Amino acid sequence: MQWSPVLLFGLSIFGLVLSYPSDITFFTGKEILEGDAAMKNALIEQQLKGLLEEFRETMLTGSSTLPVLDPLYIHHVEVDETIISVPDLRVVIGDAKLHKLSTFVVEELTVRRPILSLNYRVQLDVHIPVLHLDAGYYDLAASMDGINIFGAGDARIFLFEPRISGHVLARPVLGLGTLHVRLQECEIKLGLRGFESHINGLLGGDATLDAFVNTFLGFFVPDLVKMYEVEISEMISALVLQYGNEILADLNLIDIIG
Repeated sequence: MQWSPVLLFGLSIFGLVLSYPSDITFFTGKEILEGDAAMKNALIEQQLKGLLEEFRETMLTGSSTLPVLDPLYIHHVEVDETIISVPDLRVVIGDAKLHKLSTFVVEELTVRRPILSLNYRVQLDVHIPVLHLDAGYYDLAASMDGINIFGAGDARIFLFEPRISGHVLARPVLGLGTLHVRLQECEIKLGLRGFESHINGLLGGDATLDAFVNTFLGFFVPDLVKMYEVEISEMISALVLQYGNEILADLNLIDIIG
């Protein structure tokens, strides 16, 4: 399966950081488990924030277990109307690099445990100032507001302040010498402040037509993200829940927190 950049980034933020080996000073499992609720929440938040900063560096260099994620190489990804309900939608992108994932800004990262609940609620709000995609090739077909948009060629795309926000409910699962985490619920939203494209081959036209359509997309795409916010949120949330649990099922947190 080819994971989407959004899914990779979302899982990196919540799932992969939990397993990343770190040289920072960890609080022990005893300190976390025996403290009062406010202390436990604060300790977990501090652990996650510290891991995120170390993970930021690893995104640029890679490690023995993780490839370089900035830039993120995308061999092939395809989206159609079964994923986002745009009539006759088909978008193929290949031989592409996504730049600046490691420049993420964490606006909010809080951990709370509701009274009489075994679940922890992790609230997250992260944005990237500018995300840059260089695509060696694309193939596009869609019908938007009665306008047929199509094309094939190469592309450079800039996304301004793409934002991932929402929450997950996670439950610790204790076993004999094991501590795992299971995601119970996930609600992730995607936001976008602005869009700029330099896409060649749109509508099969020349450079003048390309410039006109690219200008149109600059106004239209942010509105499109808002228009299909529910569908996009449902897609991302389902993917994070499914593949996040597959990753977390293989992680014994006792090996991390002691």
